[in-house]
Amino acid sequence: MANIFSYASITPRLTAQHHYLNFQPNQRYRICRIHCSGENSTSKSTFNKESQPENANVVLKVAWYASEFLGIATSFFNPPSKVEAPETVFELARDGSGAVDRAGVVKSIKDDFERSYFVTGNLTLDAYEEDCEFADPASSFKGLQRFKRNCTNFGSLLTKSNMKLMKWEDFEDKRIGHWRFSCILSFPWRPILSASGYTEYYFDKQSGKVSRHVEHWNVPKMVLLKQILKPSRRFWLKKTGSMILMYIFETYLDLRQHSALKLPTLPKTLEGVISQEKFEKSRAYRLERSHFHFVRELVRILMDSAILFFKVLPWFWKKSGHFVALVGLNEENEILHTLAFLAGVLIWLEITSLPFSLYSIFVIEARHGFNKRTIWLFFSDRLKGICLSIILVPPIVSAAISIIKKGGAYSVIYLWVLTFILSLVMMTIYPILIAPLFHKFTPLPEGQLREKIETLASSLKFPLKKLFVVDGSTRSSHSNAYMYGFFNNKRIVLYDTLIQQCKNDDEIVAVIAHELGHWKRNHIVYFLIANQICALLYIGGYTLVRNWSSLFQSFGFHTRPLIIALIIFQYAITPIQNLVYFAGNLVSRAFEYQADAFAKKLGYTSSIRASLVRLQEENLSAMNVDPWYSAYHYTHPTLVERLAAIGKMDKEECT
Repeated sequence: MANIFSYASITPRLTAQHHYLNFQPNQRYRICRIHCSGENSTSKSTFNKESQPENANVVLKVAWYASEFLGIATSFFNPPSKVEAPETVFELARDGSGAVDRAGVVKSIKDDFERSYFVTGNLTLDAYEEDCEFADPASSFKGLQRFKRNCTNFGSLLTKSNMKLMKWEDFEDKRIGHWRFSCILSFPWRPILSASGYTEYYFDKQSGKVSRHVEHWNVPKMVLLKQILKPSRRFWLKKTGSMILMYIFETYLDLRQHSALKLPTLPKTLEGVISQEKFEKSRAYRLERSHFHFVRELVRILMDSAILFFKVLPWFWKKSGHFVALVGLNEENEILHTLAFLAGVLIWLEITSLPFSLYSIFVIEARHGFNKRTIWLFFSDRLKGICLSIILVPPIVSAAISIIKKGGAYSVIYLWVLTFILSLVMMTIYPILIAPLFHKFTPLPEGQLREKIETLASSLKFPLKKLFVVDGSTRSSHSNAYMYGFFNNKRIVLYDTLIQQCKNDDEIVAVIAHELGHWKRNHIVYFLIANQICALLYIGGYTLVRNWSSLFQSFGFHTRPLIIALIIFQYAITPIQNLVYFAGNLVSRAFEYQADAFAKKLGYTSSIRASLVRLQEENLSAMNVDPWYSAYHYTHPTLVERLAAIGKMDKEECT
């Protein structure tokens, strides 16, 4: 559900009606005729078994049973409305023998057409035998209640439908109703189903009721199936369009990168720089992570699509309200309702992400020598994360909802001020209060390394107050370094793995010189300002969406919860966000070049080059990188690009 909270619709929902899609295979009776050329329904022609390939029938069998299961599942998450599909319950007139009047049955069937009975499930039950046989171009089954259940369940699969009785024919042994039908299915790809046909009604001689209900569609079976699988023209402009398009686009980039990772040789720039042993290890590691990424993303898009298709969000919102009432609280209180909803989301995310996290850490990372954590440490970290969410989320959510409800015309400004204050607070308390819950921070021991770092900081007038080493090796052998703090209270943190992997102190100091380059060039300030501008625009857009009633209705919501508005808006601007992220990556890579140049100007040319190569080798980073993939995803230039930039600066200095 992590990504489903980026889902939204910018299209108002069409009027929903119920529809029954009958694609059951007919095992016992070959009573279905396919009129591809408009053959009259009363002709003596029979179904030509050879005209339909056996594999087509198998496909339709699978499609039918899958669709019936889908209808049942949909009804669980989105129960049919009694207002939309009221049940017509009355007894038809009978003669002295107890048989119903034939004319009364015919009239009730025509009335059922007026109510679109196999669209709504609203039919006159007394007109049919309990064990009436229902058949269509794919199959048949017996049971009036099953027919009604399927009609009602499948009604929730429609967003719009149109059914008309075009002609009625009376024969001695049966009646025939000719109809025309079209609908838009509520599948994520919004297929349009359109067909004409007729239904034969056979009557039991004793009871006078309908004993066989046989549908004939004047469209080939496989054409119907293709209609269901074909996206509508407007699909790409509607709800899941951007989500699926982004998945396709990013999968294409992933495939390009996967092909680059499979290259058996190093880039020419890295030949003689990276050892063949490290290259082979890096290639194996990155290819395995790439395979894992494909599986994880496929599962994600399928889960997200299923959540949207089965309308889990409104169902889950409703159930969270019931939970609030169950524990004796007021479910009309939106803050309590929202917190219950988010608690359920947190549980869902933990459950669905757990298998992938376990496999990633204890299989892939362990196989390639990176994982150092125990299973106990893994679960304790997750438990700490949950506890932090329980502590931090309620006050933030309560404050945000209160501001939106009471802020009036200035709620945008108030909410932005809240987010700005929160960002500053989190930047302050994270390294001091939160990070120590997961890692142990110790002062860097006295020695040459500490002396060199303090000398460098002093020469740049960097207000270094504390210098820490963090025990990253207790969890992973990946290495890193960072700095934090405001104004004259700066701190630098070195991972112990970085100290272990670098060959000498100068390589470590070169990494610090690079980080100080970001500070000296004000890169952190620029990003902070850019983030706040984006936050202000984001909040402004959100306040416009939160009152759009038709947008909520398109998701099945009859109210306008503020948290749901945020989810919808998040999805609506996903394409724009991706463009912003792409632009941010371009700026970030430019800043990285500037930080490298800064370290070089301080005299760390050979050391910064050596440290870049060392970190690339020890972290088994990708040696061959697709340019499109790196341009879209990478916040840092590739090793080849960074070494080339340093080499270019060397040439410029020589000239």
